[in-house]
Amino acid sequence: MTDNPIEHPQKSEETGKEGDRSSQQSSPILRAELQIPRPAIDEYYSKQKEKQRQENRRFWVQIGTFIIAFLAIGLSGWQAYVARESSRNSNRAYITIVGGPGLRADTAVPQIGVELFHTGYTPALNVRKAIKWETRELPLPSSNTDYLGDPPYEPETFSLTSPEMEPLVTEVNLSAADRQKIESLAYGLVIWGTVEYTTFGQVHHTRFCYVMSPDLKRQQRRCPVHNGTD
Repeated sequence: MTDNPIEHPQKSEETGKEGDRSSQQSSPILRAELQIPRPAIDEYYSKQKEKQRQENRRFWVQIGTFIIAFLAIGLSGWQAYVARESSRNSNRAYITIVGGPGLRADTAVPQIGVELFHTGYTPALNVRKAIKWETRELPLPSSNTDYLGDPPYEPETFSLTSPEMEPLVTEVNLSAADRQKIESLAYGLVIWGTVEYTTFGQVHHTRFCYVMSPDLKRQQRRCPVHNGTD
């Protein structure tokens, strides 16, 4: 009697499962790749560049508009300032010197001085005046610095309106030594002064300086410094 082998169903099933797994592992994996045409890529980048150019152009247009607006506001303000200053300069007070200084010998003590003359359209307010003389060696040095300076102002203040005039004089008492110096022509009598006044709320000055002739009757020449108006 021949014994038939006993089959084991469980083992057969496991073998089948292993076969299935082997077939699954050996099956190739398929991947889908999208191929974009080169012209489409070029067109995309071209559109991006154009978009960037438009944004840059828009940015600089905005910057330019801002600058133009800023300059327009500044120009308008400058024009208003120029017009205001022009009106002030046209209508402000001006005090000038009439003629040159000369000796006034008809007084008890000889005097020398000038005449102040108002030539403006508005009053000169808070007017102060000062004058001084000295015997100085000639010629006076030229300089960019006013080495004479403003003399001490007289204590009182006053107002001037056009066409009023106001004397500005000082007494001259020359010593014998001063006269001898002047007669030698190596020295001269120097007279200088300053007028300060206010117009439109701004302070202005008129300055003058002369070297007198030896007889003190007339001016010989202007000094190289301390002459001018503002």
